Amino acid sequence: MEASSIAADYLFVSKILHWEDRATEWSLLSDKITVNYVIYDTHSGEKIASTTASATSGLATFGGDHPQDFVPKTVEDFLNELMQ
Repeated sequence: MEASSIAADYLFVSKILHWEDRATEWSLLSDKITVNYVIYDTHSGEKIASTTASATSGLATFGGDHPQDFVPKTVEDFLNELMQ
């Protein structure tokens, strides 16, 4: 579905660039993710903002983290950067 077909003003695109899933509990190595975020103006097609954000898990993940577990942190970092 195109963003303009639902009258959206902006299109938010995310792409996982790198993901390391590690056995954190016994290796003491954190899971890691790097995500690219881009915001486009749907009317002009112009890129408004973009960033690459990274995050790591803690050492006690109790079964391991998944890529979606890092989304709130990386999106928050991106939005904080936009608001500065």
